[in-house]
Amino acid sequence: MAVRLSREIILVADQDRDGMTLLGGDRGHMHVIPHGVDIPDAPWEKDPPDEARDRLNGQPLIVFIGSAHAPNVEAVSYILGVLAPRFPECQFAIVGSVCMYFDSAPANVLLFGFLEEASKDRLVACADVAVNPMRSGSGSNLKLAEYFAKSLPTLTTAFGARGYAIVDGQEAVICPLDDFPER
Repeated sequence: MAVRLSREIILVADQDRDGMTLLGGDRGHMHVIPHGVDIPDAPWEKDPPDEARDRLNGQPLIVFIGSAHAPNVEAVSYILGVLAPRFPECQFAIVGSVCMYFDSAPANVLLFGFLEEASKDRLVACADVAVNPMRSGSGSNLKLAEYFAKSLPTLTTAFGARGYAIVDGQEAVICPLDDFPER
């Protein structure tokens, strides 16, 4: 009802137009405004402090950022059930309110929960790779904009990349979940 009564509809990804049209929205009154992120005032330093890297004992750090949203819960379940066991030599850092859905995790997974922006930035500075194993949801993933703004190599599904004009092997590695471990 709200969609039919709306004079203007703001979307974050062009792919959402079809769904809004099915709900009675007028395509001529839909506008796409992509996600944006704040970039720190200081130039982004890709090389984190040595002491932070030392705490990882030389293990690669893989990060995922997500809110308490069902598609993110599904993505973290994939990380806990597939990626973490497959890569015991890596540390995985899960950041965001999505962590509240998980009581335990494999030994190589750290559930940070919500972090203040500065703490999250320091953690991301230590990361070697970001993952975005999304299978469902709507709009575009703000986490991708955040990963890209911080020049973090990213592995994502094609679904997770929706709303971004990115190419596999250029801005990110884009592949099906079945290919995540290999890629």
